[in-house]
Amino acid sequence: MSRRSRFGRSDIMAFLAVLISFAALIVSLLETRILREQQALMKSEQKAAVWPYLEQRLHYAYDSIAYIELAIVNKGVGPAKISNGHLIIDKSNISNYQSLGEKLRSLFPPETKFEYGYSSVD
Repeated sequence: MSRRSRFGRSDIMAFLAVLISFAALIVSLLETRILREQQALMKSEQKAAVWPYLEQRLHYAYDSIAYIELAIVNKGVGPAKISNGHLIIDKSNISNYQSLGEKLRSLFPPETKFEYGYSSVD
């Protein structure tokens, strides 16, 4: 008498197919978790990439005319929002053009000519 196995070839093949499908499911779940982590990292890097970078430039020349230029330039990618600023010369806070003119006249000889103004980009 031949002894017959309880499971046939088709049963073993079906079990292997289920086992392989389960392994594929686990791999897919792990891959999804890795992709989420990468996406979060890319998002944080993207936010950091659009920060403003303000650069201050001071240029001056003095002959018969005094030329002083103070420029603040945004060299970054993102917008720079400046809510206020202060100009201080010799420990004096300059609040308007009149006080700026008075302070500059006190620092330079009387025959020095001054022109001053400002520009902005909205």
